[in-house]
Amino acid sequence: MPFVFLSDLCGEKDKINPKKENKMNAVSCPECVADISLGNGMEIGEIIVCPDCGVDLEVTGLEPAAVDLAPMEEEDWGE
Repeated sequence: MPFVFLSDLCGEKDKINPKKENKMNAVSCPECVADISLGNGMEIGEIIVCPDCGVDLEVTGLEPAAVDLAPMEEEDWGE
C-alpha cells in the first residue's frame, strides 16, 4: 500500500497551519496571567514552571490546552 500524506487528502483550506496549532497550545498562568505556550508532546499531569512567576503548573488538558496550580507535595515522614 503506498504512503499517503494527510495534506494530499485535504483541500488547501483544510491543511494544518502550524501558527494556528501553536495558538491552540497557549494558556495563561492562573497565578500571574502570563501567556505560556505548551510544547508538542506535553501530557496531562506533566508539571511545568511559569517563566514569569516561577509557580509550578500541572497540565490538566490538551484540547483545549489547560493548566492549573500544581498540587503541593506533602511530606511522607518516612512512611
